[in-house]
Amino acid sequence: MLPTRRRHGKAVGVLAGVAAFLVMGGFLTYLNMPGIQMQFASMKVGFSAELPTYKPTGYALKGGVKNEGGRVSVSFRSGDSGYTVTQQASDWNSQTLLENFVAVNASSHQTVQSNGRTIYIYNGNNAAWVDGGIRYEISGNAPLSADDIVKLATSI
Repeated sequence: MLPTRRRHGKAVGVLAGVAAFLVMGGFLTYLNMPGIQMQFASMKVGFSAELPTYKPTGYALKGGVKNEGGRVSVSFRSGDSGYTVTQQASDWNSQTLLENFVAVNASSHQTVQSNGRTIYIYNGNNAAWVDGGIRYEISGNAPLSADDIVKLATSI
């Protein structure tokens, strides 16, 4: 009977190893889910959408990656405040963005240059910029500072 016990022990060990592998794989997939969702959204819209690598203190991704009407958006929340980063393909340049979007949606704005980007901050904590054929917007009620907005913009 000793050989049967050894085989049984080996089978249990192998099954335990497989189970541990599956649990670790599932956990790693869970941790990388926003990146995976962003890759699928990018394929659907036809441009390379990205998650910001900078998040203001206290804010976390809420609701995953949304893909609607050729636009990709991700929302971040902290309590009752939040902001959304939206990306869409565009043939606009910074001047066109200013004339056709910022000037239409804001009575005044602040212009910030950073890492080759012209970032328009308007209505307190909203922003828009274009880079590489993609138009980006930050909108919401989060009390973001101009520094936070610039860090967000340059982290994409």
